[in-house]
Amino acid sequence: GSDWAPMFNNLGYTVGVLTYTVPPSSPDQPLTQARAAMSYLRSHSDEWNVNTGIIGVIGFSAGGHLAATVATHTSGGEAPAFQILFYPVITMEASYTHSGSRQNLIGDNPALELETLYSNEKQVTSTTPPAYLCWADNDGTVPPANSINYASALTEKGVPVRTRNYPSGGHGYGYGIASGWEYHDDMVADLTAWLLGLEDELTAVNGIPRASAIKAPAYYNLYGQRVSEPRQGIYITEGKKIRIK
Repeated sequence: GSDWAPMFNNLGYTVGVLTYTVPPSSPDQPLTQARAAMSYLRSHSDEWNVNTGIIGVIGFSAGGHLAATVATHTSGGEAPAFQILFYPVITMEASYTHSGSRQNLIGDNPALELETLYSNEKQVTSTTPPAYLCWADNDGTVPPANSINYASALTEKGVPVRTRNYPSGGHGYGYGIASGWEYHDDMVADLTAWLLGLEDELTAVNGIPRASAIKAPAYYNLYGQRVSEPRQGIYITEGKKIRIK
C-alpha cells in the first residue's frame, strides 16, 4: 500500500495504509477495522486537510476483497466515495474464489449465509460507489472472473465502473515499478485520468474544493518510499542524490 502513496500524494490525496487481521473465527473484524480507519481519517480531516466527501478505498488481491466489502457493506456518511480494486478477490463461492482468502476469512466449512454475505458481487446496490477495476488476463492466482462478475453486477445496478484488463502481468504486480511491469505507465495514466474525472463529478455534487498537487520537494529513501522529512541516510530529490547525516 505504501508504494502507492507518492502517486496519490502528487495528485493531492492523503493516504492511509491499513494493517488488518483476518481471523476466520471473526470474519467481520477486517470490515470493522476498515470502517474504524475511515472514521479516523474523517476525525482528523481538519488536521490533515482531508476532503471528507472524497475519501475512497483501494485494495489489492485479498485487500481488494476488503475494499469491495467496505464499498458494498457500508452506507450513508460512512461509505467511501469510490473504490479502486487491483486483481481483487470478490466472491467467496468456492468455484472461483481464491481458496486461501476464503479459508482465512470465513473458514473451511462456512454457512451458506456467510458465504453469500461476503460474496460482494451479490451485495451491489444502486448506491454502491463508483469503481475502478484492474486485472491481468493471465492471473493464475485470483481468477479474472472475480473482477468481471463484479463489474457486471455494478453495471447492472447502474454504478459507474471503469475496467482495465491487460494481457499479461499475472498476480501481484502492484505499483509495477520494482517489477518492471510493461503496462505500468499505461495503468498510471489511465487511473489518473479516471480519478481526475471522478473528482470533478464529486466536487460538483458536494461543493467542495478539489485536491491540489503537492509542490514541495519530494524525498525518497533507498526503498523507493516517499518521506516527508528526510533523516539519516541517502535520499533522492528532484533527480539529485543527497546524503543526510
